Amino acid sequence: NLAARVQRCVVFFEDIDASAHGDRDQLNDLLNTISSVQNKNMSEIIMVFSTNFLERIDPGMLRPGGIDSIVELETPNEQTVGKIIRHFGGNLLDAAESSRGWGEVCKELEGTTPAIICEVVTRGKMSAIKEKRKFTTDDLIRDIKTMSLQRKLADPVFVSDNLDTQLSSSIQGVVRR
Repeated sequence: NLAARVQRCVVFFEDIDASAHGDRDQLNDLLNTISSVQNKNMSEIIMVFSTNFLERIDPGMLRPGGIDSIVELETPNEQTVGKIIRHFGGNLLDAAESSRGWGEVCKELEGTTPAIICEVVTRGKMSAIKEKRKFTTDDLIRDIKTMSLQRKLADPVFVSDNLDTQLSSSIQGVVRR
């Protein structure tokens, strides 16, 4: 409703798989909302959905009138990791690319989300600033190691619904009503 009043906007639904799966009433409400926006010729509204688990999206969402286009984004390769590091490192990393360990850093972070790469760079920069020294690839290597458990836990892993999650979802549905 707000988007219809504002017009010329983008509505972003993060982790749509949480709503576009399981509870039929919730799914139908979502589908009706999407189709009402499309059917009222509100071409000034763009809806963008994100998910880490496309396989969890109910097939009803993928038919015409639901999601029109699917764009898969891969995690960064080694070259892209270098660009992301340079972006977040700014002018503090001017000579890092030619320094010892640059290839090791980029290779180690290959396939990692940009958020994790940003955090590694931010931690390295903060250490260097705090200790009043140059920011180097050694900082990045150290922070890659200190964040190894966090990186592993942050990787999305799909766990199929079991009886416990179905029960929890059902209880949440009843409580919301």
